[in-house]
Amino acid sequence: METYSHSKLSTFEQCPKKYKFQYVDHVKVDIKNTIEAFMGGIVHKVLEKFYLNKKNNLLLDKDELFSLFDSLWEEEFTEEIIFVKKTLNEEDYKQMGKKFIENYYDRFKEDKMKIIALETQDKLKLPDGNEWHIRIDKLGHDEHGTYFVCDYKTSSKMKLQTEADNDRQMGMYSIWVKEKFKDAKAIKLVWHMLAFNEDIFSDRQETQLKKHQYEVITLIKKIEHSLKESNFPAKIGPLCNYCIFQNICDDFKKSKKV
Repeated sequence: METYSHSKLSTFEQCPKKYKFQYVDHVKVDIKNTIEAFMGGIVHKVLEKFYLNKKNNLLLDKDELFSLFDSLWEEEFTEEIIFVKKTLNEEDYKQMGKKFIENYYDRFKEDKMKIIALETQDKLKLPDGNEWHIRIDKLGHDEHGTYFVCDYKTSSKMKLQTEADNDRQMGMYSIWVKEKFKDAKAIKLVWHMLAFNEDIFSDRQETQLKKHQYEVITLIKKIEHSLKESNFPAKIGPLCNYCIFQNICDDFKKSKKV
């Protein structure tokens, strides 16, 4: 039996051949980090530290969070990080990240939610015997028995409500919470859209959870069939131009010639 994740299945949906390169052949590619991804990673680490201290009744103030942000940035920043938007420089992104943290802190410093876990590393047993990787940024519950599955987003694109209501990744996390915490009276899925200082909420009915699980198992069967037949066809499209494996993909090279 294998452990699957949202990123694994999304890769297969995008292009089976990309899935083969990444998860079957384990092709190593020198992937350079973008400044957006780097900044997002630092923000995640700062917020994790904020809640780790909060769990122990040690509330960090904004200046302490900013100091942690600066030290992590200085320690981890490299000249290889890619700046796609040439109109913004390193200092712009540093200030952006600090603004995200400041706004979040102002809204949640007095939040009474009890934190259960941060950056979870667990697995959900699927009906077919495989497992689903559970990686939740923040998990907690309130005094009324409502559990909150929270995801930090630093994207400059606002998540639409329809996207949230159909999000398979968070839906699967909801199944895990329901199975693991029998006292959960309700489960809320939350996206903290840090660039907009807003939150998007969603929940799932039982029929939706079954639909998520059915889609996951169906995709896994397709992957297993591809493995059995050693058949991972390329799916040529606009995303090929951003694929990290285009230099070794014969199908991509043929499509460029055409």
